[in-house]
Amino acid sequence: MSKKLVTKDAKLVSEVENVLKKNNIPCVRVQLYKKEHGDMVKSDELLLAVTNHNGEAMREAIESCKTNSLYHFGVLRKHHEYTIPRGIMKELAEESKKAKV
Repeated sequence: MSKKLVTKDAKLVSEVENVLKKNNIPCVRVQLYKKEHGDMVKSDELLLAVTNHNGEAMREAIESCKTNSLYHFGVLRKHHEYTIPRGIMKELAEESKKAKV
């Protein structure tokens, strides 16, 4: 499982990503897509994800960035459009284990 930040504010995603990388917390940034007229089209939303045990660090990183932007943060279960492929999550978990050592 992962904790996810979903927002249309690319600046917020970049700031949070920089804070996480500064603290050696692995994260993955994903461009979201939406279905429009049967085709997949880039959405204006971005997703940033960390493993569950790094969720609190991500929450602190979001709070450290002063923003008035609308964002969603959490597990986001039952939202299929915000799923992350299993392979990416495995890599993220492995990187997270390496960062702990």
